[in-house]
Amino acid sequence: MELQRVTPESVGVRSQGILSFLKALKSRGLEAHSLMILRHGKVCAEGWWRPYGPRVAHPIFSFSKSFTSTAIGFAEQEGLLKLEERVVDIFPDLLPETVSDNLREMNLYHLLTMTCGHDTEEPSWDHPDWIRRFLAHPVIHKPGAHFLYNTQGTNLLAAVLYRKTGEHLLDYLRPRLLEPLGITGATCAKLSDGTDMGGGGFCVCTEDLARFMQFVLQKGLWEGKRLLNDRWFRCACTKQVENYGEKDWGRGYGFQFWQCTPWGVFRADGAFGQFGIAIPQKDAVVVITSAVEMMQKVLDCVWEFLLPAMDDGSLPGDDAAAARFRRKLSHLEIHPFPASCSGSNEALFQGKELIPEKPLCGFDQLIGIVGPGLVEFGGPLTSLGFSFGLGEMTLSVKQEGAEFSLPVGMDGHFRTTETPVGDYAAQGRWRSHGVLEIEVRRLGVSLSGARLLFRLAADGSMKLERDDILPCENSGSFSMEPVVLREAGRN
Repeated sequence: MELQRVTPESVGVRSQGILSFLKALKSRGLEAHSLMILRHGKVCAEGWWRPYGPRVAHPIFSFSKSFTSTAIGFAEQEGLLKLEERVVDIFPDLLPETVSDNLREMNLYHLLTMTCGHDTEEPSWDHPDWIRRFLAHPVIHKPGAHFLYNTQGTNLLAAVLYRKTGEHLLDYLRPRLLEPLGITGATCAKLSDGTDMGGGGFCVCTEDLARFMQFVLQKGLWEGKRLLNDRWFRCACTKQVENYGEKDWGRGYGFQFWQCTPWGVFRADGAFGQFGIAIPQKDAVVVITSAVEMMQKVLDCVWEFLLPAMDDGSLPGDDAAAARFRRKLSHLEIHPFPASCSGSNEALFQGKELIPEKPLCGFDQLIGIVGPGLVEFGGPLTSLGFSFGLGEMTLSVKQEGAEFSLPVGMDGHFRTTETPVGDYAAQGRWRSHGVLEIEVRRLGVSLSGARLLFRLAADGSMKLERDDILPCENSGSFSMEPVVLREAGRN
């Protein structure tokens, strides 16, 4: 089913409220990647900040948990499991030598509500025997009595699903949820033992996230057909336990869905600002993907500008205002560089192939690759090359196991390209004479990005420096001292 596109005013949403929301994101320094607003099941606003686009799958981190919860709902509906089932009965072969009373009491309801009883999260994400380690981790609190945000607990739900069905999470969801909703491009990273990373491994494009949240808002209905019973959503999307956080992280928790500050509003969310917000009293869904550290600030903008923009009934139309609105949403872009052309600088760099003076990491690590389950592709960098054309340049990358070229926009806009390594976007500018700055982002599977600064020296060598540009889980874990690059064939 194609989602119907309408003007905001036709479904009772003020365009100016949406524009004010966009302005607030920019003025408050919040980097958004996409926005989609549905009212009465119709898309009334959508936009992507270049270089991100409609078909770019976006890492959604812990938003994935809401998909995992929904899979458990389907399994319960089919009689494959019960929420009262104890974890010790599902994994009897992986239990510690001594099973505590609290561990013996832990059940699927506790995993769904983040109240499994741990005082700290078991950290062995990449260990092949992570389930055994999770079960051996001390269960300090009586299950059900203590909230602890616990991604490994959600990963365990994905492992439970596999034990019960013989299918991995994404495969199980495909005929029950994804295909009926028209979601075709979702992927999920895997843990070291092959389990789908239900706690944070999904990559999904914006419209597919909107379809999922509309399905949740409709309590399991899609195109008039009931796929999942509404009782599940009455539990999953309402407050089951207290969570005692600040503002929108302290309003209560359901089955892997958060309650929000405005009464009745709930959300799926993931690190760095991946939001699926359901507003039942307005019959509305707001989906946002972004790259922010202060996630509350994004929600504050939603409550301050988008929620008040939603009226009952339709509003008077304004063709001129509607045209300006569409134009604004179609021209969103992440902090574009100013157009930068310099013949004298280009001549200094043109045709150079530069090799690192000492061993240098692979390209993915150089740009700060980050994302669930991602592994650096290829070996160390062996050379970087430069060539210039009209309004753009080409960065040629050679590393052990891979060679590819990246077009770099020098006209103030990103260029995107597919490579054997992955999809990238890049833009560049001349910072000063002999100083070239290139911003590179990895698209589709990560939130990685870095600014690479190339400083040409009098002897023809070049100094390479880098800075992270996105808030990353591993931000600061890779710091690089300036690296000297020398022209191939020169000592």
